[in-house]
Parts: sequence; structure tokens; C-alpha cells
Amino acid sequence: MLFALDIKQRTAMQTDPKTLLRDVMSTERTSLANKRTFMAAIRTALALAATGAAFIKFLDDDFIKVLGWLLIAGGLLVQVIGSINYFRVRQVVLHARHTVDPNNELPDHIESSKKQRRGK
Repeated sequence: MLFALDIKQRTAMQTDPKTLLRDVMSTERTSLANKRTFMAAIRTALALAATGAAFIKFLDDDFIKVLGWLLIAGGLLVQVIGSINYFRVRQVVLHARHTVDPNNELPDHIESSKKQRRGK
């Protein structure tokens, strides 16, 4: 979320083409890293769920079956958390890409969020 709080500084430098290019590339790198992280969460969730299903299907011990169900639940949890994280970061990146404020002021929702973090 620190990426969104940097908007005021970045809009102040919009006149310099090198800075603008660097910022655009930085945004693209962040977007690609976010996608890679999301894909890693999907892979991890599938691996956990597949392992849990294999434990349930092929092993007869009750403890192993409980462990299998826990692995499936863990896979689901990893997927939910990964999805939430992906969409939060995606919104921040999209907002940063399309926010150009000529007055160099932060948008209201970011400014209020910043004040809440400081306890004001």
C-alpha cells in the first residue's frame, strides 16, 4: 500500500520524461510481480488441496483423513488470501497508473486513509 501513498511525489515530477518513463516501468513491474504472486498462491492452493484429496482417497487412517481435510481447507484459505491480496494490490496499481492531479494533491480517500494510520 505504500505505492499509493507515493502519488503526490510522483505527480510533482510528471514534467521530466525520464521520471515519467521510470514511473511507468515501475508500475508495470509491480503489476507483473503481483500477477506472479497470485499465480504462486494458485499453485500452492492446488498443491495443498491435491495432497489433501490424495490423503483422503488413498490412506485409511483416521488421523491422515483429518489431515487431508485440513490440507484442503488450508488450500482454500491460501487461495482466498491470495485473491484478496491480488485484487487489493491491483486496485492500487490501477489507481496509480491513472491518477494525474495537476494540483499535486492526494485523492481524498488516500488522504483520509493516511490520517487514520497516523491516528489523527
